[in-house]
Amino acid sequence: MSDPFARSFVAVVATMSVAVPFAVPSAFAAEGGWTARAALQRSLSSVDYRKTVDVGPPAAVTVAGDRARSPVDALEASVGYRFSATPGLYLAAELGGALYSRDSAGFLRGTGYGERDVWPGAWTLGKRFALSLAARLGYAPGPPGNGVSPYLFAETGRLRVDMDAKHVNPARGIAGQRRASDTVTPRRVGAGVEFGDAGGRFDLRLGYTAWEAAFGVGGGTLADPRLDYRFEAREWGLSVGWVIAIGD
Repeated sequence: MSDPFARSFVAVVATMSVAVPFAVPSAFAAEGGWTARAALQRSLSSVDYRKTVDVGPPAAVTVAGDRARSPVDALEASVGYRFSATPGLYLAAELGGALYSRDSAGFLRGTGYGERDVWPGAWTLGKRFALSLAARLGYAPGPPGNGVSPYLFAETGRLRVDMDAKHVNPARGIAGQRRASDTVTPRRVGAGVEFGDAGGRFDLRLGYTAWEAAFGVGGGTLADPRLDYRFEAREWGLSVGWVIAIGD
């Protein structure tokens, strides 16, 4: 496994598998401690796709766009540390990873079949894996490690995405596609709630995520047109997880 982000995700999962047998309930006490979390997430993703063909003057740029909505599933894992800020409040930091399934997909209608047109074609944009760092501010009423604990969180990280954009011109008998990968920086905010006891707690988390990806090829002349592919993604996601204590 050569990709550093994939290796980082595997490292997070491995840390959890080693730490789970040594779990103790003290991490949910008022003084905090180390925790591990595993979760399944489903997001509703809305992707705006814009393709630009730049062939230089006199007609420099032609633009066409598309929008697609689709569900995206993810397997999440993280390790974190929480500590008491004031009585009833805690702060936490989490290092996590995620693996994704399903692609966002659509069909770009284009503008026509001329040399200066955006030719139509299907496209897909897939999230592959991510490494993230999150901060949380939570409220823990009642006895340490028990009851319902709501929290707010903010998260950023690095996300690997793959693009596959096809084009077809039946008038000329031309069909082709462009494939590319990029690493982007998503931004995620939201709220959640934990409930259970000191031995293990269910975790429900609702978040909003935004990220952008851009790919470009070509020189910007009629013989070698510049093709730009830009994607803007907005996602609402709900994750259901299980949190355990792994030490002080």
